[in-house]
Amino acid sequence: MIPLVDDTAEVLELSAALVAYFGYNYVCACNGFEALILIETDSSIDILFTDLQMPGMHGFELAQRAKTIRTDLKVLYVTGHPSPIPDQPRETLGPILRKPFGWRQLAEYLCLASA
Repeated sequence: MIPLVDDTAEVLELSAALVAYFGYNYVCACNGFEALILIETDSSIDILFTDLQMPGMHGFELAQRAKTIRTDLKVLYVTGHPSPIPDQPRETLGPILRKPFGWRQLAEYLCLASA
């Protein structure tokens, strides 16, 4: 199960369609707080797909909190911003998929995260 987290409905819809096409189960959340509830309550979650730039809780903070719940959680970040998170070294983030992304890019990142 993959929680898809983004504050933009259109991005969530596209991401959901692509993830479903590749055969993954998913659930959508429009912010980090909703995603944390899902991660706490669903033991089948193994990959977190999150936008980096969101109001309230950015994707890196979400991932940090989620990993306190599930230490083995893999994270795939997506962003449309050239500088994902100020004051955060790029190498600490992990894979970042740039928006707009296509199905091939997403497939590659999901395969890496699933490995």
